[in-house]
Amino acid sequence: MGRRGISEEEIGRVLRNPEGILEVSSGRFVYQSSLRRGDKVYLLRVVVDVGTEVPEVVTAYLTSKLSKYREAGK
Repeated sequence: MGRRGISEEEIGRVLRNPEGILEVSSGRFVYQSSLRRGDKVYLLRVVVDVGTEVPEVVTAYLTSKLSKYREAGK
């Protein structure tokens, strides 16, 4: 996540209070929330594998394509 410039604090905020949660496959969920950086708004998506004994963050990334991913969750 550090490679993408995403802090653990930002990931924690999304996991605690997501704007949306999508099940993308059995035992794998995407938690997502909007995030402002400067004058731009991004969607922070955190992929979590809950099919293990302890839930594990697989990856996290920012996207500027908010409408694409929000529409997918409907």
